[in-house]
Amino acid sequence: MTTPSLVPVTLITEAPVQRVGTIELFFDLVFVFALTQLTSLVTHPHGPADYGKALLVFMTLIWIYNGYLWLGGNIELGGESRRRLTFAAMAGFFIMALSIPTVFDAGGLPYALGLLTVTTIHVLLFRTSKNSSARAIWLVAPYNFGAVVFVLAAAFVHPPYDWPLWVAAVATLMFSSVQTRQYGFQLSPGILRSGKACCSSLRWEKASWRWAVGRANWP
Repeated sequence: MTTPSLVPVTLITEAPVQRVGTIELFFDLVFVFALTQLTSLVTHPHGPADYGKALLVFMTLIWIYNGYLWLGGNIELGGESRRRLTFAAMAGFFIMALSIPTVFDAGGLPYALGLLTVTTIHVLLFRTSKNSSARAIWLVAPYNFGAVVFVLAAAFVHPPYDWPLWVAAVATLMFSSVQTRQYGFQLSPGILRSGKACCSSLRWEKASWRWAVGRANWP
């Protein structure tokens, strides 16, 4: 297996901008639903640690979703096999969303398995890209799967020893950025259309988050 040389991210400006498809919009809505579930972790906090835990979960969510935004700038989701994989990824996100309220308890294992599903499909879809991104994904994948391992391990550890594993998961993802593992990817205007498609929905998430924090009762 060969890896791409370390060159800056290439923006393909001459690529035609495609209209946002229904499957992409539905994918964004599932992700936003996952974000709204985060409010359940801070509606009745028992201290600052609960906000920290919510932030850790948020970081894993936004990281893999950002990965799918990059994916949208490299491939089109047409074709039967790609659509099936995308729907499977949406199912993984949905499982993660449903598990968030109890992610530091009984929901830890379903969340980790959902994250594993989404991360695996992310790599599989990137491998279908016809540019250098199909090789560049191998630079990021080990860190993504490393984070999954930490989250999965946290599901089998009793509090308060589970949240340090979450910290390790997020630190692993952040370390991949420090190591410039985004090099070798190519981006087209598709990544911009995916981001814009979700902006209006994210405004609702921002309002929900403010509402939850405003109702928080400190002990």
